[in-house]
Amino acid sequence: MNPTRETIYAALFARVATLKVGGVPLFKTVERRVRHWTEVDASAQPYLGATQDTETKTQVKRMPSRWVFRVCLYIYVHTGAADDTSVVPSTLLNPVLDAVEEALRPTEVDDNQDLVNTLGGLVADCKIIGTIETSEGMLGNQEYALVPVEIVVPSF
Repeated sequence: MNPTRETIYAALFARVATLKVGGVPLFKTVERRVRHWTEVDASAQPYLGATQDTETKTQVKRMPSRWVFRVCLYIYVHTGAADDTSVVPSTLLNPVLDAVEEALRPTEVDDNQDLVNTLGGLVADCKIIGTIETSEGMLGNQEYALVPVEIVVPSF
């Protein structure tokens, strides 16, 4: 039986939302409904949210069709005190991005001998692909990253 869309999206979100560093949860707030960073108190960050952006069905001659799902992970970090400029926000964001990248790193080999991440056998591949957008200090003590993720799913 093929997994459902919800099973796939939930597996991706769970993979990232449950990350821990030194046994401590990486994110203080996780939710699949994205809020704007102005709606997330500094004490509730690091924050993780996600959007389902697009689903595209592709087909190559005589090959089975497949779906490509695109997801965006929203990550917010805040340095804390508004008047403290001693901490550069990106120094808080960079380790979070490293942990997310590690969680989505390909560790399995498919039939073509390519490294893939199948989210525990649910999909053909799941990976960060494209440009990670950040505010790079333009928001004072607030920093965000938008992380594009692609999920390749054999046809339902």
